[in-house]
Amino acid sequence: MTTMTTNLRSTLFTLTLAAAAGLAGCHRAPPVTGDFTGIALPQHSIHIAHLDVYLHFTWQPSHAWYAHETEWAMPFGRHIEIKHHFVLAPGESDAPMRLYLLAKAAGKGDEVADTLMRSPFAASDPDETLVATAYLASRFGLRKEFDDSTDDPAMREQLAAVGQTQQQLQFEPTLILNKQMMFAGDAKNASEIVASALTSTR
Repeated sequence: MTTMTTNLRSTLFTLTLAAAAGLAGCHRAPPVTGDFTGIALPQHSIHIAHLDVYLHFTWQPSHAWYAHETEWAMPFGRHIEIKHHFVLAPGESDAPMRLYLLAKAAGKGDEVADTLMRSPFAASDPDETLVATAYLASRFGLRKEFDDSTDDPAMREQLAAVGQTQQQLQFEPTLILNKQMMFAGDAKNASEIVASALTSTR
């Protein structure tokens, strides 16, 4: 089981417990409103918004969110911290994920992830995605490892773990705020939720 899978399961367990507990202790402020699952944080109750963002390398909504994320986060300044996680859905080409996992092991994970998220992959064309990813593997000096990973049992296990993470997500992309609120990467809805939860954005 990967660290990402363990962390997500812990997060979802927290969401479940919070939902069961209701809004106890939140009487000092009305709850944050918006389109989300889990328990609503009280309005203006957090100083820092810790946002976990779950993205797909080949899905357009994930690419759209990633492309505008920096601009989206600017109004929150130092009051927001964003951490990216990458997931794989059934039927999705695993080529970009294989390259990312290899790059991560080689200490190039952030650079390769950024390149993959800015690459115009076509989710409907896995052959084209494979060719484009192989080119990027060569560019980052990982072509042999990438080619060898196709039938590598250890890589298969890592991909299976990433797939288990995807099964627990509900949106595309999925955002989780302070391990309590899960919502979609819709810019307007996300902005309203984060702004309402923060004590200040100055």
